[in-house]
Amino acid sequence: MKFIHNREKYMPDIRLKRKGYGLPIKTFESGDGKSTYIVFKQPDGSYHTFVEVEAKDAAMHCGSQLDRTEITRKHWDTLWESDES
Repeated sequence: MKFIHNREKYMPDIRLKRKGYGLPIKTFESGDGKSTYIVFKQPDGSYHTFVEVEAKDAAMHCGSQLDRTEITRKHWDTLWESDES
């Protein structure tokens, strides 16, 4: 594979990937064992948490009108392509 040295000429809208910045990530299980939390720690010491949920439940909670028996991907495809997103 040949490296293109003149990236600006051939791909002016492509930006190089940032280097040296990473977010430490850990997962924690709730005390009752029903939830998993994904936690990011920022370089300034702040934390951001996300809770794991069933993807189909999340899609339905976000407005999917499809029947629960439909596959999860179809729920999200419908939401993704909607005008409300």
